[in-house]
Amino acid sequence: MATFRKELGDLLREVMPSNVRVIDSQRTLDRIDSPTLQIIHTGVAKTPAMPLAARDIEFTLNLLSPIEDIEMAEDELDNLIDEVLDALDRYPTANYSAAAKGVIGNLAGYSITLTLTIPKDQTNG
Repeated sequence: MATFRKELGDLLREVMPSNVRVIDSQRTLDRIDSPTLQIIHTGVAKTPAMPLAARDIEFTLNLLSPIEDIEMAEDELDNLIDEVLDALDRYPTANYSAAAKGVIGNLAGYSITLTLTIPKDQTNG
């Protein structure tokens, strides 16, 4: 059975700009060759509005630039972030609450907090 992280990765690969690489695993990314969207599964919680019927599957999505010059990296990221958020908007169960710009590891990037609300009968418990 595929995990929600893998399923999210497959969905995002279909709609991301062609130059953005999607990685659906949590690992250290010291060097990348192209803009990269890393999917990190951070937790599971009860859905407040439907605690007995659904679960919130929580993720952090890191949009990272390979460019070492911070100003040039920021320009690249600023051009990509709207496309990434627009891609997320295609999925009605996906709710992102923020996209914060910063340095992630040693790479310039945006960190996006994402929650997928999933009916409990579609989860593992």
